[in-house]
Amino acid sequence: MRHLTGSRSVARGRLELSSVVKLSMASESSEYVIGGVKVLFPCKPYPSQLAMMNSIIRGLNHGQHCLLESPTGSGKSLALLCSTLGWQQAQAAKLQEEGGSTGDKTQPDKNSSDQIKSKSSPPCLCFCHSKDGKAAATAQPAACQQPARASAMAPNHAPSAETPRGRRKSVASQLSERLQVSLGSSPEEDEDFQPLGKRFRSSEHKNPKWQPGTLISSSEQENQPPSPEKSAAATSSKAAGLSPSCSISEPCSHCPCASAKDGVKDKDGKKKIPKIFFGTRTHKQITQIAHELKRTAYSSVQMTILSSRKHTCVHSDVVPHFNRNELCKELLEDKEGRSCRYYHGVKKMGTQHLLQSVHGLCGAWDVEDLVSLGRRLRSCAYYAARELMQGASIIFCPYNYLLDPMIRETMDIDLKGQILVLDEAHNIEDCARECASFTVDNNTLQMSKVELDGMIKLNIRCSDHEPLRGFCCMLLNLICESQALLSERGYESSCKVWSGTEMLQIFHGFGIIPDTFSNLKKHLTAVLEKEERAGVVNGKELMKTVPTISSATATFFKSIFMVLDFLFRDNCRFAEDYRV
Repeated sequence: MRHLTGSRSVARGRLELSSVVKLSMASESSEYVIGGVKVLFPCKPYPSQLAMMNSIIRGLNHGQHCLLESPTGSGKSLALLCSTLGWQQAQAAKLQEEGGSTGDKTQPDKNSSDQIKSKSSPPCLCFCHSKDGKAAATAQPAACQQPARASAMAPNHAPSAETPRGRRKSVASQLSERLQVSLGSSPEEDEDFQPLGKRFRSSEHKNPKWQPGTLISSSEQENQPPSPEKSAAATSSKAAGLSPSCSISEPCSHCPCASAKDGVKDKDGKKKIPKIFFGTRTHKQITQIAHELKRTAYSSVQMTILSSRKHTCVHSDVVPHFNRNELCKELLEDKEGRSCRYYHGVKKMGTQHLLQSVHGLCGAWDVEDLVSLGRRLRSCAYYAARELMQGASIIFCPYNYLLDPMIRETMDIDLKGQILVLDEAHNIEDCARECASFTVDNNTLQMSKVELDGMIKLNIRCSDHEPLRGFCCMLLNLICESQALLSERGYESSCKVWSGTEMLQIFHGFGIIPDTFSNLKKHLTAVLEKEERAGVVNGKELMKTVPTISSATATFFKSIFMVLDFLFRDNCRFAEDYRV
C-alpha cells in the first residue's frame, strides 16, 4: 500500500530539478515530465507544487510512504490529484503496452515498434531508454542504465564539442560522466529528512537558468571518497558505458518503466492498476476536491464518492429519521413484508458506463449530483456509489472510512496494494484513536441481553447465543460493581479510569482471555450467518429463514470485539495504549 499524506505547515520536500522537464504550454493546461511521468497541470504550478509532485512520484516509483507539508493555500490538493492520476495513467499505458507486446507473437520492425510505443504511453526519459542506454543494454542485457539525480533527458540536445559527430553523446551520458567523480549519494537514499547544513558551492557548480525544453542537472553531490566496492562498481560500469550510480541488479526506479513494486494482482495473477483512495477530513471537503478535479485534464476519470446514508439516502420513509442505518438494513432484510424499492434500482446507475454515457455524468461530479440522479431514476445513491467503486480509478471518501476497520468491512474496502492519499491530515491521530475506540452504555447492553434472551427462548442457535448473553451479563455486572469505585469529577459527575493492563486483569477474572475471546468471535460469526430451514406452514413444507439478531446488536458486538481484538493482539502489546 502506497501511503501519501498531505498536511499544512511548511514545505520540507526538495525539488530535484533534474527530474522535471516542461514540455509544452497549452491554453488549458501545462504539460510536465516529472520523474519520467507526464503530468498535466491546469495552470502554472508554484515551486511548492512542483516539489510536492516530484516527491509524490518518487514515492510511487519506489513504493514508499510520503509525508508532505505545505503552507495553506499553496495548492496541495491539486498537486496530489495531478501527480497521482498522472502516475496511474502512466502505469495503465505501461500495462497496456506489455499486454500488447506479449499477445503479439510477430516481430515488427524497429520503426513500427517505436511508433506503437510512443502512441500507447508517454516517452520514458530515463537513461535506460536513451540511445546510449539501449546500446549499452545490448552489451549488458541485465543492466539498468540510469544517471543519478538526472532522470529526464531533453530532446534534440546539441552534440558535445568533445565528441565526434558520428558518436554524439546524449545529455544523460554526459551527466553520468560528470557524476563519476562523486559517488557519495545513492538514488535510493531519501534526503528529505536529513539534518540541514550549509553547503558551499563554487560558481561553476551553480545551476543554470531553467527554460522550457531544457534539462537542469542537480549538482549538489557530496564529495565523499568512494569505498572499494563502489570503486569496483564504477570501474565495471565505466567499461560497460553505464552510469556508476546504476546497479546491474537494480531495476530503474526513477521512472514508471520499472516501478519498485510489481503492482496489484487480481485473483488470476494478472497485474492491475492500483486504485487511488483519496481521503479527506469531512464530506464538505470532498465537494471542494471534486471542484478541483473539474479544473484538471483528468476530470473525465472514472470515479466514485463513498458517503454515509445521511448524505445519500433518498428513501422518503427513511430520510426523516436519525437512525437511518438501522432502518435501511431492516428494509434490506425485507422484514414485515417491506423492502427498499430504491435498492432494487441500483442497476440503473451502478456502472461507470451507465453513469457517463447514458446519464451524462462525464466530468467530475459531486455527491449532490449522484443524489439528484438517484431521485430522478428512483435508485439508491448510497449503494450505487459502492457499486461504482469496482470500476473507479479514484475513490473519494472521508478518511475515517479508510482507518476504521468496521467501515472498511462494511464498504468492502481493500487497501492492499492501493494508493492511499490522506489530505489535510493534521488531525489524523485523533481520527485513528477514535476509530479504535468504542463507547457502550447500560441501555445498549440491556437491549442486547433482552434480544439474546428471546433467541434462546425460541431455541434458535442456543449454543451460540448463550456465550454472547453471558458476555453482556459480565459487562452489566462490571458496570454495576464499578459504581462504588467512582470518584467525583465535577458537578453531578463522577468517573473511574482503568489502564489497559488493569482491564485485562479484570477480564481475566471474568474468564475472558485470548482463547475464550477467539471462541466468542466464532459464536458471533455463527449467529450472524443467514440460514434457511425447512418448516411446515398450513400443512405445506416451506423454507423459512432463521431469525438473526438486529443490526444494532450486531454492530455493538462487532465494535466491542474490535477493541478487545486490539487489546489481545500480539500478546497484549497494545494494552497500555488504552484507557477505560
